[in-house]
Amino acid sequence: MSQEQKIIPVQYIPVECDEDEISLKDIIKTLLKYKKFIVIFTLLITSLAVIYVFIKKPVYEVNTSLQLGYINSNSKIYLLDPYATKIYLENIYKKNKFDKIKYPTINVNTPKNIKDIYNLNIYAYSNKEAIEYLNKILKDLKNKEQKKLNTFKSEISKKIKILKDANNRLEIELKTLNEKLKNTKDAQLYATILNNISEIQAQITKNELNIANLKNTLSPANITLTHIIGNIKKSPYPVKPKKKLIITVAFITGFILSIFLVFLIEFIRSLKEQE
Repeated sequence: MSQEQKIIPVQYIPVECDEDEISLKDIIKTLLKYKKFIVIFTLLITSLAVIYVFIKKPVYEVNTSLQLGYINSNSKIYLLDPYATKIYLENIYKKNKFDKIKYPTINVNTPKNIKDIYNLNIYAYSNKEAIEYLNKILKDLKNKEQKKLNTFKSEISKKIKILKDANNRLEIELKTLNEKLKNTKDAQLYATILNNISEIQAQITKNELNIANLKNTLSPANITLTHIIGNIKKSPYPVKPKKKLIITVAFITGFILSIFLVFLIEFIRSLKEQE
């Protein structure tokens, strides 16, 4: 028989627990101890948020797009510079003084690679006020364009007058050459005068064509002032303040803050007890 093995009893060494370690049980006990405080504090913060969203004046949004005015010649001739006009709108109609937004106000965006179209978001205390603000912007831009258009028309009229005066002088010269041609018997001189007459007639025709093109530029069909493109979209409900979001955030914030305060109170209390 084999030698009987001795059984050595296992000694269990007790594990010392850290007194500072916080167990889940202690956390739950602490929260239950202050449950009334947590509920009241959370409801207080949520109530303040509810009062705020109902006192705060609602803001509505109107969306639309504007196309800047132009003269349709061989290429678009803008009555107002597109980039400068965008800056003008942002400086004059976007009200944001000392980081406190005043209404009505706008946001201006331009589509990519398109410089003469502005997407406007107009914010006001009502849709009616927002549309009135839009009409004010339109009227302002059209007045500025009309002044530029009047200057442009004046310049075109001057050019037309210069061409007409030139043609009148050419007509007189042409008449003189025709009279001279009748009395010319020299073949070489006759050919020279005939060539001059041909050149003058070509110049008169060219001037008349330029006059027609300039008059066409002033045609109402080729002049477009700033106008709305597409539809005006009105928000049926306020876009600000966002009531559900504000109340939800206030509830969560109040709940988390109340828990933080509970542990802070307990921590201060434990320090006092140790002292």
